Amino acid sequence: MMSDKQKKELGIYKVRFYTHRTPLVNNIYTVCILISEDKEVLSRGISVCSMIDVYNKKDGKNRAFGRAIAAMRHEKDMHPLSFDDCRWRGEAICKSFKIKTPDNENYFQTHIVPILSDEICEEYKIVDIKTKDGSPRKKVYFAIPRIYPIYETMKDFQFKAYFRPELNDTEEAILEKV
Repeated sequence: MMSDKQKKELGIYKVRFYTHRTPLVNNIYTVCILISEDKEVLSRGISVCSMIDVYNKKDGKNRAFGRAIAAMRHEKDMHPLSFDDCRWRGEAICKSFKIKTPDNENYFQTHIVPILSDEICEEYKIVDIKTKDGSPRKKVYFAIPRIYPIYETMKDFQFKAYFRPELNDTEEAILEKV
């Protein structure tokens, strides 16, 4: 990050962050918006979370901030999102979770299955297991393509860095609070 003096020299009054999560993998991306004193968004930076990395809030914020600064300094949108440069297209990450209660099963059916069926893959397996105390449980196994975070991010953005972006609803709400 940079000092308050450096931000002021660039015309940055406030820096705000927000994240996008899904029920399937939790954190998808972190967004940084740089706001001027007259409450205009100067630029936006986006950091896409990797399926194989452990989520690191500070790292995501630093990357998003750096991209927002770069877009502002170069006065253009930068780093287009695409599947073309994904060297791991076709790879998947195996995930599982336990269904402990009827509420868990209901959540799985109403929130997870639609995502798996409509967007990612159609296959998942529910297995009956026994806990250490012998009580029955279910466990769900499924595979998520490594490109899923990029896929989700591309629903909202075309670039990882924007200069003077059009605001979405989340950013409009943030500006109202500044």
